[in-house]
Amino acid sequence: MPTPVLIVKGAEGIGNRILALLSGILYSRISGRTLLVDWRDPTFSDDGKNAFSSLFDCPEAAPITKLSEALTTFVPPVWQGRLEKHHREMIRIHFSDRFRDPRSWSGIGIDPSRSNYQEDVAVFFSFFDRIQEMRGLFHGEFAFLRQMTNDEILRDLLREAIAPAQAVRERVAAFQKDHFTGPVIGIHVRRTDKHSRLGPTLKSLDRLRAKSPHASVFVATDNRDVIELIESRHGPVLTTPKRYSAPGVAIHKDTSRPSRVATGIEALIDLYLLAGCDYLIHDEHSSFARVARLITNAPRDRIHNVQRAPWLPYPWRHKLWISYRRFRYGLFR
Repeated sequence: MPTPVLIVKGAEGIGNRILALLSGILYSRISGRTLLVDWRDPTFSDDGKNAFSSLFDCPEAAPITKLSEALTTFVPPVWQGRLEKHHREMIRIHFSDRFRDPRSWSGIGIDPSRSNYQEDVAVFFSFFDRIQEMRGLFHGEFAFLRQMTNDEILRDLLREAIAPAQAVRERVAAFQKDHFTGPVIGIHVRRTDKHSRLGPTLKSLDRLRAKSPHASVFVATDNRDVIELIESRHGPVLTTPKRYSAPGVAIHKDTSRPSRVATGIEALIDLYLLAGCDYLIHDEHSSFARVARLITNAPRDRIHNVQRAPWLPYPWRHKLWISYRRFRYGLFR
């Protein structure tokens, strides 16, 4: 019999994809399934080819080529004969007007709290990490995970299971060599379709610069106005060259960009440069910022999370967000 497979579908931006991928890697280990990563969707693919290998090295992931004809059963069954489609297509086909309702998402992805699916092909889909839901599976050789927090598990997976593709690593190293010549304060601000808390971010930067006036400032953002604002307060900052989208349009959703895979590479370079800074200022409401925090080796006292109620554990903040989305959908559908 062929080995059953787990296909991890890509969704949304780099941060979301990494968190879902790490969850899929752990689930594939627990369930004994061969891992396939499918990022053929148009967010980062220019021509329908799998963009994953252009962005990451992952020894555990087999190439997603034509599946064996012996693999005939699928879970969720909506993917039968539709594996070439991406998540937005599937949600719109099967859940029509419920695209923004989190309850519709479970219809196109397995329940990660279960590992006993009998189907040959299981499809994993998520916008977020799913570690909390897997905790009931932490027994036997995986029992040691019970003593670890979700973030500790994700951090270990980030370091042992995936790495940026070699071309990405080389560009990150070259930028650091040329520009990271002293202490660097890294800032992430999302300011297009979603807004990080800019006011608290600027206040945190003001405090750090007062203590370390000679530190450089690296800014990872999707909005050129943010760079101009910070430079008006602190002088020139470090940024990577990129094309910015129109106001209100996330870079990874900008269909006018000449190369979508290049967009993914630019985001990944910013992510690892941000994580390589000596100080990190971020709003963890953004999954991109959360992944940067997971990657960084900066001491905890140098990491400044400006999110509201940062003391609340991430799983609880996520539950509150899901509850809010369900409440909003129920009122305004």
